[in-house]
Amino acid sequence: MSKKIYKGNLKERSQQALKKYYEKRKKAGVCISCGGERDTPGKTYCGGCSEKINKRWNDKIAQGLCGSCGHQPLFNSTRCEDCVDVQVKRRRELKKKVIQAYGGVCACCKVTEWEFLTVEHTRNDGAEHKRQLGFYGNEYYKWLERENYPKDLGLEILCMNCNFAKGKYGYCPHGRNSLTK
Repeated sequence: MSKKIYKGNLKERSQQALKKYYEKRKKAGVCISCGGERDTPGKTYCGGCSEKINKRWNDKIAQGLCGSCGHQPLFNSTRCEDCVDVQVKRRRELKKKVIQAYGGVCACCKVTEWEFLTVEHTRNDGAEHKRQLGFYGNEYYKWLERENYPKDLGLEILCMNCNFAKGKYGYCPHGRNSLTK
């Protein structure tokens, strides 16, 4: 009898298989944990599973452990260093996806480094739009991804400098006429 030779680490393969499984359920619009109906559109879990997950998280934190994995958390944090690193990486990848979906370049000065870029509402209604949705920052990027990057919202990509100047002065020194309020 011959032994099977597996390429790659078993843990990695298991995580990849689980991710595919969750993605399949996510696309089907059901709870990724139990397969039941989701209570809130856009959420990945049903109400029952959300409650269980939140209880486990809170129990770990009450014991002084990382809410995600149960290891020792960082000082003044609910997460350990590894979980914080994973979260930061996910947020960066999501931001890159959103920036690319809307052009990947500052509409004013043509800067392309994603670290300097942000999503701007051309109609100056961003605060109101986010208030209506109840999403800010990374949650807003998640919403844009879930909604398949809507084009009818009047969004554009600006670098932080151009975005700041537009908000503060009503124009950007790079192109005074192109970004007026």
